Amino acid sequence: MEGSGLAVCLIIVSSHIFVCEGLETCNRRCGSKTVPFPFGFSGGCPNKLNCSVEANITMEGFRVQNISGEGVRIIHDFQSCQKQLTEIYAFHQQYALTNRNVLLVKDSCAHLDSACSFNFSLIPLYLSINQRQSCNLSEYTCLDTNGTDFIKWKDLAVPNCEPLLTNIVVDRRDSLEVVVDVGNLELGWWINGNCSPHACSANADCNHLISPNTDEPAFKCSCKPGFVGDGFAHGDGCRKDSSRCNPSNYVSGDCGGSSRVGVLVG
Repeated sequence: MEGSGLAVCLIIVSSHIFVCEGLETCNRRCGSKTVPFPFGFSGGCPNKLNCSVEANITMEGFRVQNISGEGVRIIHDFQSCQKQLTEIYAFHQQYALTNRNVLLVKDSCAHLDSACSFNFSLIPLYLSINQRQSCNLSEYTCLDTNGTDFIKWKDLAVPNCEPLLTNIVVDRRDSLEVVVDVGNLELGWWINGNCSPHACSANADCNHLISPNTDEPAFKCSCKPGFVGDGFAHGDGCRKDSSRCNPSNYVSGDCGGSSRVGVLVG
């Protein structure tokens, strides 16, 4: 239901006037690409993106690489060994870094536990892909998120931490398989507020959470097992899964002629 929404209407019956206000529509198309709700390019989209004349999808100046139910991956060039959190601070109201990002902190940052989800010695090698000089990481270690999904911005503003943001995203599929994505950041997303009874579509669950930025209620919709889609009533909802579909990355593309599933390349 792309661009779904209700128009404002004025109904006159006898001497009574009924005014009904609806939701502003959400335009989810950028050129030939369609993004899943709640993302879109108009005022009616809870998570607004930008669409350039060349049909490139961006947010706060960063090119969007992929959108999934877990997060938004944006292209990020690691150009120096200086801390770069100021570059992405514009996201602090609606997004948060996920725990799959490799974020380095100084050893002197005592209030945060430190541990790496993969071999720390490989980090300089990955970073050197994007720059000619090597970083001196002798005083750094990985930030341990203690099993939480998000990295809280307030945890990174503590003196002596001097967080260093890399462009490495690590997916630990299981105890043996680790997938390293170099060149991107992953931002977790949500919709602020409580989940209304009609926010999610049929065959979808409403996942309640607390915003890591404001500590206020937030939510996401996700399809039940065996279904694929964005899960939102004002989006494409949920449809029967197909062997041709990969529900982990839901964005623009075709999936058995019904649901859009695939990878969005910005």
